[in-house]
Parts: sequence; structure tokens; C-alpha cells
Amino acid sequence: MTDLNDKQLLEAVRQHEAWAFEELFNRYWHPLYETAYKKLQSREDARDIVQDVWLSFWNNVETVTVDEHLGPYLFTALRNKILHFYSRNKVRLAFVTQQFSIPVYESGVPATALELKELKAVVFDEVQKMPGRMQQIYDLSRNRHLSIAEIAEHLNLAPQTVKNQLHNALERLRTRLSRYNANLIVLFVIAGVKQL
Repeated sequence: MTDLNDKQLLEAVRQHEAWAFEELFNRYWHPLYETAYKKLQSREDARDIVQDVWLSFWNNVETVTVDEHLGPYLFTALRNKILHFYSRNKVRLAFVTQQFSIPVYESGVPATALELKELKAVVFDEVQKMPGRMQQIYDLSRNRHLSIAEIAEHLNLAPQTVKNQLHNALERLRTRLSRYNANLIVLFVIAGVKQL
């Protein structure tokens, strides 16, 4: 381990000194990975995102500015990549969960219909495991297409309670789908589901 600070190592990396990059990598890889894992709860996703952070650092090494420590730059990049990861998956999840009350038609790819059916079964199974009130709110929102205000009035609940329950239901589905097979979600989006 060298006595050089991050700024000095960064200058050496710019001079194409592989040992300097390796030193920075060794200093920050584990803390970045641990932070990513805590947020994502997936070792594979955490590794992928940390790898993206280092790739981004390498691609922008000429423009990276640091006072003395590289940590703030790397952890900011990590935070942004995690936010992007979640926003991408929330869009996919919102699309998937809103489609299940709509008939699914064959898309011309035989395997796709079977896999879509399997994905629908996974979501159905997770909804059945939800507590009664959460399940009821999810059903009113996604299958009967009631607004939060309408659900609150129908169930005599505060709108914020409905929002919280719906948020928790979607988080449960997101967690289950990410553990099950994230590729099916992508396939669902690509398959070209038609709506009535």
C-alpha cells in the first residue's frame, strides 16, 4: 500500500500507471460494493453497478476533479447509478403490474406466451401472500383502476394510508420479481402485449 493520497494517485492514473489505478481500486472497491449491496440486496446487481462506477471513472479520468479524496466522486457516481437502476426497474414494474387485468394475446413467439403466463402466475402468487388490506387496495388500484382518493373513500381510509399500502405492495412485487427472474420483466415489455 502506498502513502500517496488519492489526488496523487489520480495524477499517476492519468499518466497510465496501472499500479495507481489498482491502488485506488483496492481502497474503494469494498466500501462501494458494501454500500451498493445494502441498497440493492443483490450481490450480482451490486457487483455490476460498482463495475459501472469504475468504468465510468476510467472513461472520465481526465476530467475527474478531487480535493484530496476520490471517495466523494465515487460514492456520488454510485448513488446516481443506483437511482438509475431503481428508476429503470420501477418503470418496468409499473408496466407489468398494470397489465395483468388485460388479456394477453399471442405475440407470434411461442415461448413468450408461456413465459408471460409464468410471470403473471408469480405476481398472482405474491399478491395472494399480501395482508388482506394491502391485497384489497392493490386489487382496487390495479384491477378496478380506482384512484387513491376513490379507494380511500371506498374503504373509509386516509389517502396517505392507501398510498403507503400501495407503495408497500409494489415494493413486495418488485422484490419478488427481482429474485425470481428479472429477464421475464424485460421479455414482458418487449413481447408487445396488446390492450383491448
